[in-house]
Amino acid sequence: MNSHLLYSCLLILLPTAACVAHPLHTSPLHLARESPFIAVTVHDCYDGDTCTVTLSDGSLPAVLGEHLPVRLAGIDTPERHSHCAAERELAHAARNFLRERLARATRIDLIAPQRDKYFRLLATLRADGQDLNAALLTAGLAKPYAGGTKSPWCRAVIAPPTPE
Repeated sequence: MNSHLLYSCLLILLPTAACVAHPLHTSPLHLARESPFIAVTVHDCYDGDTCTVTLSDGSLPAVLGEHLPVRLAGIDTPERHSHCAAERELAHAARNFLRERLARATRIDLIAPQRDKYFRLLATLRADGQDLNAALLTAGLAKPYAGGTKSPWCRAVIAPPTPE
C-alpha cells in the first residue's frame, strides 16, 4: 500500500514540477531587442499620442495582438476635437508628424510596454531607433505628461465677473 501511495504522489508531483522548471515559450529574439515584439505594424495614428498597432509575435493569438490602441508614454498632445481652433491645428500637426516618420520607417518598436488606466498599451514608440515620444516634445507638439489632470493647450479668455 505504501508503494501505491508513493507511486500516486509521484504521478501527481512530477508533471507539476516539470511545468514549473521549463517555461512554455522562450525566444532569443527578445534578448537582442529592446522591444518584446517581433514586429510592430502601425495602422494609423488617431492623434499625436494614440496609434493603432498590430503586434506580430508567434506567441500571441491574433485576438491579443491585432489593432490595439497604444498611448505614447510620458506625453500629451493637443486634441483633434477641441473647441479651440489653434489646438485643433496643433493636433493635426502632431498627428501628421507621427504619420510622416512612421511612413518612412523600416523598423518600428514599442519600448517598455505596459497598461494604462484604460487598459490601452502605454509605450515609447520608436521608428528606426528614433524616440518619437521625445521627438514630439522637441518639436513643441507635445507636453510632458505623467498622469493626472492635463494642462490645457488653449486657454479661453473669460472675462472675470463684474462686482455688483
